[in-house]
Amino acid sequence: MIGNQMKANVFFSIIVPVYNVEAYLEQCINSILLQSFKDYELILINDGSTDNCLEICKQYITKNPEIRLINQDNKGLSAARNSGLNIAKGIYTWFVDSDDYIEKDSLKKLYESLNQKHIDVLAFSNYHLFENTGEIKENNLNPTTEIYSNLEFINKKLSLEIAPWIYIYQTHFLKSENIQFREDVKIHEDEFFLLEVFAKLKTIKCIKDRLYIYRFRQNSLMRSNRVLDKIYSFAQLIYHVQTLSNNYLNKKFWNNRQYNNLNSFYLLYFKQKKENLNNNIIVDFKKIKKIKLKFNSDFPTGIKLMIFLHNNCFSLYKIKLLKI
Repeated sequence: MIGNQMKANVFFSIIVPVYNVEAYLEQCINSILLQSFKDYELILINDGSTDNCLEICKQYITKNPEIRLINQDNKGLSAARNSGLNIAKGIYTWFVDSDDYIEKDSLKKLYESLNQKHIDVLAFSNYHLFENTGEIKENNLNPTTEIYSNLEFINKKLSLEIAPWIYIYQTHFLKSENIQFREDVKIHEDEFFLLEVFAKLKTIKCIKDRLYIYRFRQNSLMRSNRVLDKIYSFAQLIYHVQTLSNNYLNKKFWNNRQYNNLNSFYLLYFKQKKENLNNNIIVDFKKIKKIKLKFNSDFPTGIKLMIFLHNNCFSLYKIKLLKI
């Protein structure tokens, strides 16, 4: 690790993985350093960048004692976030992407929301910045400020926002529950992490404030087209949801997630030529095909039919799925 010795305790650990984003990195770091609330540490993880990111990070740590820098070989986004989490000293942790930035006084607003009651996770709203046009749109996720239990939150928000940067996590909660990002998957890693968070949290607070600016970039990692990685990730996600659904309450939520995951997995799988599929993916397909889906009483009739066909007449299910 390169950089400064931090005081024993801070309120926030802000973890920023860095990989080939020299055009955006200074805006991201400056948005954090210019916050009015100062009880934080900023952990930068340079994940083997081949551009000028490492030098930019080094310039910042010489002038800013609140910054620590990890320089590692390229291991991927999940490994970079985990490296930061492993050394985080803050009471709460925030994952910020290095091509995004945060709103003025975000930390102050977060502190005021968190410093009153024990909260495992805090959720907030954000903005979307479209790089090709420069347009910024509000993304209002929480119409009111409320505190929920695990079950209340999942019941009210069956379609959850899968983005780790619009949540603040109690660091002890993540570490005591051994929640980290999956390093063997390169796509949908956020979903593995957040579904486990939602399953295990006891209290979550939602606030209306828009505190984060998410940048839509055409060439971002999330938008890259790696079909076999996607198939593998969906397979692992299906196994992950199976485990969570067997151990945590709210079958309605898990049934809904699993139905969508299976459809996505099959659509990608069926559209690939067999010679492009490796043995592991074929084995996953055979295992997943045996899963008996369950439906909720309030599922639309069409979805109930698809689940019935999946469980009882797979060939017809495939025909209907490919027509969707």
